[in-house]
Amino acid sequence: MRLMASSFAATALLVWSLLEPAFGQAFPNKPIRLIVPYGAGGGSDILSRHLGHQLSESWGQQVLIDNKPGASGLLGAELVAKSPADGYTIMLGVVANLCIAPVLQPEALRYDPVKAFAPITTIANIPVMIAVNPNVPAQNLSEFIALARSKPGQLNFGTAGAGGFPHLAAELFKSVAGVNLTHVPYKASVAAVTDLVGGRIDAVFDYLPSTMPQVRAGRARALAIASGARSPAAPDVPTAMEAGMSNFEAISWIGILAPAGTSRPIVEQYHREILRIVNLPEVRKQFASQGAEVFTSASPDEFVRLIQTDTVRWTDVIRAANIKAN
Repeated sequence: MRLMASSFAATALLVWSLLEPAFGQAFPNKPIRLIVPYGAGGGSDILSRHLGHQLSESWGQQVLIDNKPGASGLLGAELVAKSPADGYTIMLGVVANLCIAPVLQPEALRYDPVKAFAPITTIANIPVMIAVNPNVPAQNLSEFIALARSKPGQLNFGTAGAGGFPHLAAELFKSVAGVNLTHVPYKASVAAVTDLVGGRIDAVFDYLPSTMPQVRAGRARALAIASGARSPAAPDVPTAMEAGMSNFEAISWIGILAPAGTSRPIVEQYHREILRIVNLPEVRKQFASQGAEVFTSASPDEFVRLIQTDTVRWTDVIRAANIKAN
């Protein structure tokens, strides 16, 4: 009887130890560090701070935002990849540093991008917008395509740099639309948008939040966003699909990941709580103010599949266009 009781107690203890993280009783019990592999003040940084604040309020433990920019987001990712898999270090990841930078900058990788992380969930997405200088005689995307076809190589477009997500979106657009546009890379999107407004370039491919203020001011004309549905942040701007480009979509998602080896109960605890948080009306409003729309993964496994799919997709674009990093 004593042996049976001892065995039962041991089994119960094991089950409870597995259930504790899921019910949030053992985790978290100290501050959490959320690594943002980009500089402070950008859209992804602002979204991470909204999320971190809500997690702090919910769990009673401070979530510290730690900006670690460098190497197109690879430096911050490396830091997380090599952190203890205890749930107390997590990362904000995007298409650029999870699917694109590892392909363009393999020499900068000091970890396995496929095996290094335990994806938790996406939290938002931000589409690429195509905008032109008002002097460009194209009122919509169909007219812009026709104009570009009539002047191969004569129209140019700016992006925030060679190998960035907007650049890849532009190369995909060129392929799908069958047009020849000349790329003008800049070091930052603000420089590209400034030259667009000044008439020094014809068009830009950039994230919606970067260009929309100039569109609202009448200094740029939005032709389309590269998503399947109109953005709540720009409901008057049609989608590329509405112009007949059903196979052109360029959406940069944002997600949260932990180091590989983080226990499944902790990953699922994060998943449940993050989904609850980002669907709060005030958080949706905060995200929308940054041009982002809440976009979540039904499960951590779904996020894994999204990363895999987009890595293949954008690798194909990189190779077809022979894109090189800055």
